[in-house]
Amino acid sequence: MSDLLSDEEVIRRVRAIRSDLAAAIPRARTRRRRKIAIAAAIGAAVALTGAALVVHATSEQVHYEVTCYEHASLDSHYTQAGSAPWVDDNGVSGRAEVDPVATCGDMWRMGVIGQAARPEDPNNANFDVPALVGCTLPNGASAGFPREGSTATDHDFCNKLGLAPWPPPT
Repeated sequence: MSDLLSDEEVIRRVRAIRSDLAAAIPRARTRRRRKIAIAAAIGAAVALTGAALVVHATSEQVHYEVTCYEHASLDSHYTQAGSAPWVDDNGVSGRAEVDPVATCGDMWRMGVIGQAARPEDPNNANFDVPALVGCTLPNGASAGFPREGSTATDHDFCNKLGLAPWPPPT
């Protein structure tokens, strides 16, 4: 079972935090103090809402999408890719879970990442693919990074970026 919270649970918790913040604001004696207190509460609620949304990826993002980075840094240029849904001849549908190393390798091969400009037709491109490492982002989604000469184990490589190795433990 996943440790990620559902969207409904995140919304419920954010509403509870907002309510607690509003209740904690002492009665202001002047309009100015009251406006400052309200603005601070709204700011805190917005910050907490944003943090809650960043902390947890959706199940779809965790299983079917990957972020491919151009360098071994979370601050580097990146692109996102995912697997497409499919339907077989019997009408059965599905979607393949992504492997960040394979998927990011395809993005490098097609020139979607790692090139100064994207090729006119990425499907016909065949650029060199660097050695890649799959890591798990803090929100649970996967990411691929070029090794850039690193001889560290995948575990140590990801840890140096502040990430866990991919695949995450089940």
